[in-house]
Amino acid sequence: MVTIKFLFNGSSSKSKGFVISFDSLLALVFLSLLMSVTFLYLSQLNTNYTNDIKLIDLSNDLSISFEKSNLLSNLISTNYSPDLITQIKLVLNNVPVGYCADLTIYNSSNDPIFYMLKDECLNNSINTYYSSRTMISKNISNNFSYNTFTIGVWTKNV
Repeated sequence: MVTIKFLFNGSSSKSKGFVISFDSLLALVFLSLLMSVTFLYLSQLNTNYTNDIKLIDLSNDLSISFEKSNLLSNLISTNYSPDLITQIKLVLNNVPVGYCADLTIYNSSNDPIFYMLKDECLNNSINTYYSSRTMISKNISNNFSYNTFTIGVWTKNV
């Protein structure tokens, strides 16, 4: 063990100071090296997953809102009433700034029967997250129909 003395107020051995041993100095260097490597590794990690979680939550929230409000089943049963289309457009346009959303309703044959997109958005994103729900509604002839709707959400390309 090698001891290094740091003395203050002159070189007298009765002066106040502190002693650092060689093994503690080596441990301090090793610890700082370990922390540097760890921070370097952590700085290179992709933290984009938080945005993905926000997109998944937003698509789920929109689909739950449409399901609970019966807005889409009323839209089908009223043969696409302009008032309900306006309400749906209002919901999609109130998606937070920087995000885009679209709504597609499919009939029982899985053919799209209604599509709406948030204003000023283009559906050209690679990372679109979808949430789908099913609904049973009366159509214009008072028969029950089985439909699904899908909400797609993505970040707006600026």
